[in-house]
Amino acid sequence: LSRLLAHSLVLHGDGTDVRTLLEEGIADMDAVITVTDDEATNILAALLAKEQGAKKVMALIKRPHLLHLLPHLGIDAAISPRILTANVILKFVRKGRVLSIFEIPESDAETLELVVSPTSKVAGKRIREAGLPAGVIVGAVVHQGEIVVPRGETILAPQDDVIVLALPQAIPIIERLFA
Repeated sequence: LSRLLAHSLVLHGDGTDVRTLLEEGIADMDAVITVTDDEATNILAALLAKEQGAKKVMALIKRPHLLHLLPHLGIDAAISPRILTANVILKFVRKGRVLSIFEIPESDAETLELVVSPTSKVAGKRIREAGLPAGVIVGAVVHQGEIVVPRGETILAPQDDVIVLALPQAIPIIERLFA
């Protein structure tokens, strides 16, 4: 792992040992990710890292029903193998060029990252003229590597990446518009 993450410090040890955390400079860490096979250890290690000064902490959580607890505990993000797997499957089930999907826990909405294909119905149109259904919010457009905060006048150009928040009933329409 340390070979793959050249600009990261990878520790293999007891993440609940405060002395080790302090010796490794936990207070100066931008982010700490805890990924043991034990969820309780991951949660505890993330909380200790946060308490000792880590700016952001993430924990590997295998049981999705625990995810809603993490923000209340002060854990910034969770990695869930089940949700990641479900999102990969959804990516292949969805039509059009969907780059990624993120389901929002305890919400019906999904966040989709779509690519505007040259032949899609939205290509070359302003957002307000693209025929987007109710239940869809365009959150960002990445145009030629630049992130654009979208407005109604923003033109969806071929090869743009578009991040949308959509309710389930709007997703089939979005798929058709971007396909």
